Amino acid sequence: MGFIEAVKDGFKRFLDFQGVSSRPAYWYFTLFVIIVSLIITCLEAFKIPTSTVLAIIINLALILPGLALSIRRLHDSGKSGWWLLISFVPLIGAIILLYFYVQPTKTVGNPYRQD
Repeated sequence: MGFIEAVKDGFKRFLDFQGVSSRPAYWYFTLFVIIVSLIITCLEAFKIPTSTVLAIIINLALILPGLALSIRRLHDSGKSGWWLLISFVPLIGAIILLYFYVQPTKTVGNPYRQD
């Protein structure tokens, strides 16, 4: 899956909290979010008047696709989506989630895969 396909898939399946998403789909969408965030930061640094409102709208538009994709990525590595709640533990939670996100696809014994 390429960059454009991953971004399209992320927005197309923004309410799909079931199933799985591959590593490339997750990381390309994450790259897209980082690029958009950098552009918004640059707009705010140049004191463009509507940049704050634009930032709020874009961040709200990215919350659900990012959340759904994170849960599907956890499913792909054989973990429950409830593991996302560990992100509320400072630093340790982010490290654990990063470890789960970089894990390869678990095909054998994965209850979330419908293959």
